[in-house]
Amino acid sequence: MTKAIIVSGTTYSTPSDYTDSGALLEAIGAGGNGYVGASSVPGGGGGGGEYRKASSLGLSASTSYDIHIPDGGDGSSADGSWFENGSGTKIVDAKNGGNATDQNGAGGGTGGTGALANYDGGAGGTGNTSGDRSSAGGGGSAGPSGAGKNGGNGGSGSSHGGGGGGGSNGPSASDGADAGSSLGA
Repeated sequence: MTKAIIVSGTTYSTPSDYTDSGALLEAIGAGGNGYVGASSVPGGGGGGGEYRKASSLGLSASTSYDIHIPDGGDGSSADGSWFENGSGTKIVDAKNGGNATDQNGAGGGTGGTGALANYDGGAGGTGNTSGDRSSAGGGGSAGPSGAGKNGGNGGSGSSHGGGGGGGSNGPSASDGADAGSSLGA
């Protein structure tokens, strides 16, 4: 079986020996941007991208199909990672994580297409608005083994840095540590 990893472009052509039987298509949406904090407003973390997987694709050999590969930070209002069949229907569509717009963390990517597997991206953490106002960690992206974890929250103490980023790809990953704590959840 041929495996292709597509990281750029607007079309993909199936190989001449392609067969739809047993073919799988996987996609991960882009992660969102964190907010650039200031002295009065700490930065919230961006959300992680969603993971989707589909089978029974209905594709043909030696045929060109439309695809979309988003840039990191495109945000949840932009197109995620998708692959269309010859009729223009998205057979897999993994949504992007949101961009944080203030101290509140953005949501992870969710709600795409591809029923064989669907795992949401982790939410960004919340920046702390009291004390020294530290920023938050970003949400982890989802992957084939599970959902992305949430980013850690900002801490309020004078010696605390920002929250940790959420773990990616499933059950063994953990939420990002809150600033000032020693471990993630």
